[in-house]
Amino acid sequence: MQDQANQVGQWRSTARAVGCQLALVKLDLSSLTKLSLPCVLHWDFNHFVVLVKAGEKEILIHDPARGARKLTLDEASRHFTGVALELTPAATFEKRDERRLLSISDMFRHISGLKGALLALGGLSLGLEVIALANPMLAQVIIDEVLTTGDRSLLWTIAAGLVLLAALQGVIATFRSWMVMLLSTRISVQWNVSLFSHLMGLPQDYFAKRGAGDILSRFGSLGTIQQTFTTDLVQSVMDGLMAIGMFVMIVIYGKWLAAIAVVSSLLDLMVRIVLFAPYREMSEEALVHGAAQQGYFLETLRGMRSIKLLSLEGRRKIAWGNRMIDSINAGLKIQRYDLIFVRGQEALFGLDRVLMLVLGARMVISAEMSVGMLMAFLSYRDQFANRFGSVVTAGFKIRNLKVQCGRLSDIALAESEIADYTMLSVPPPIDVNPDVPVIECRNIGYRYGKEDAWVFRGVNLKVPTGKSLTITGPSGCGKSTLLAIMMGLIQPEEGQVMWNGVELGPANREAYRLQIAGVLQDDILLSGSIAENIAGFDESMDMGWVMDCARKAQVFEDIQRMPMGFETLISEMGHTLSGGQRQRVILARALYRKPNILFLDEVTSHLDINIERSVHKIINELKSTRIMITHRIDAENNNVYEIKL
Repeated sequence: MQDQANQVGQWRSTARAVGCQLALVKLDLSSLTKLSLPCVLHWDFNHFVVLVKAGEKEILIHDPARGARKLTLDEASRHFTGVALELTPAATFEKRDERRLLSISDMFRHISGLKGALLALGGLSLGLEVIALANPMLAQVIIDEVLTTGDRSLLWTIAAGLVLLAALQGVIATFRSWMVMLLSTRISVQWNVSLFSHLMGLPQDYFAKRGAGDILSRFGSLGTIQQTFTTDLVQSVMDGLMAIGMFVMIVIYGKWLAAIAVVSSLLDLMVRIVLFAPYREMSEEALVHGAAQQGYFLETLRGMRSIKLLSLEGRRKIAWGNRMIDSINAGLKIQRYDLIFVRGQEALFGLDRVLMLVLGARMVISAEMSVGMLMAFLSYRDQFANRFGSVVTAGFKIRNLKVQCGRLSDIALAESEIADYTMLSVPPPIDVNPDVPVIECRNIGYRYGKEDAWVFRGVNLKVPTGKSLTITGPSGCGKSTLLAIMMGLIQPEEGQVMWNGVELGPANREAYRLQIAGVLQDDILLSGSIAENIAGFDESMDMGWVMDCARKAQVFEDIQRMPMGFETLISEMGHTLSGGQRQRVILARALYRKPNILFLDEVTSHLDINIERSVHKIINELKSTRIMITHRIDAENNNVYEIKL
């Protein structure tokens, strides 16, 4: 109850911040239609959703965990807790759109050679379309001229022309497909490398607030966008031009029969417009369910040891199966819409073709057109319907990319923590004046949200060059969070972190990280050999220094006893080593960097007392500035600054 009261208090503060007044309402489902929309509903006793529409039989909500959803009242009854929050605009309220979406034009702005490739593709596509226009004309000549006159030489001439056109069509189509593949590959490489580089520059908070499956799903949206634009967009432009050309041809050949083709195509367009909104909602729902399934799968792989220890295999299997079924059902909804639409489209155009065939036959009987003209007209009509349909389909695909762009925007438009991610490769010289604190915290405060309680506040400390600082305090008081702030991994809510008298920020954060190393509680080893991990995957690895660091970290003998020694491969989950061995390898990795500042968070928590003493002795002998979190302070160390949070 206290937690719910705090949440409502946070909502009141948020409402005031945006110029609204908040009213807490208790009601049942049947009274949702009486609420002022949009409003907020308490959902599943653990989060809130936005109620957008409320009807007598169903409601539309925006769920932060699952996106836009339509639910029947019976389905909603299993989630709604009976509490709603109505927001009423106050006099200070200003309506504005806070959404940030990635622009397609921005994505293509830096693709090298794009204009030339598109022009070449356009030229090849135009050649294919000219051939498509010529084939029905030649077929008409065969029917109207060759069959009536029996001119065999003309027949062979036209046949040779058709064979030549077919060969030319194959060559042009092959070149065009090859160019599309090259363009698609170029765009894919540039986009993926650029987005991954940006992802690497995002702050730690970004990853802490999102699941791996969700980030992976959002990153995968890039492939859908690239596929749509490299294949559908270029083709749809040519299809649009050809649809106009085909329309001219069916008017020339069929006169008023062209109206039937236009009406059927417009009916097809109207159906697509009506179905587009629910189709986009279903697409978004499918993406969300797919991300949830993928995230749960990754979590299961990472936590397999704990799952086995807790005998949770059966529960995880059922829970993952439920998520998989939700994902499959979301996909089936889309497939059902596709199936109904395709069959309806086939019926519409089938009826259209029968009608034009009958009316065209009557025109042939009345000598208004020849048999060859009728066959050419029907061919042009089919091409017009196909081209028009392709343009419409591509148009809706591009419109539907708003879902993909919205998901991708969460990554692409997130603010990087570094001003220029690649601006520094060599660390600048560091001031080693012992009278100047190498690192200083000024009135540091941190909380998880603007309305949450402070984890800590008003932290002030200075650490001179070459000295050590030990941070102590009870569990949960924020020691590890303070250490992460001092390392530049987390931004403080208030206060400043100073490095050699300069505030730590985007302009110097990367240079700062090149000067530090750390051993944190949740650190992991990466896939590769033990030597590669200790060297931090340094391309010019110093094997002698790798071994020295292993000795300093008291893990050298353990590694030597392994069959492959320093070439022993670390598995993706890092289970090749014991907890203590893994911790010491991570310490060796930190020492390999020869850091000016070394951060240690319970670095000896997995070690026995003898190894712990040896490790502490090595650490205390270092000339680096040391900042440590520990529950056991070494009383013999005179260079200890103790702070209790």
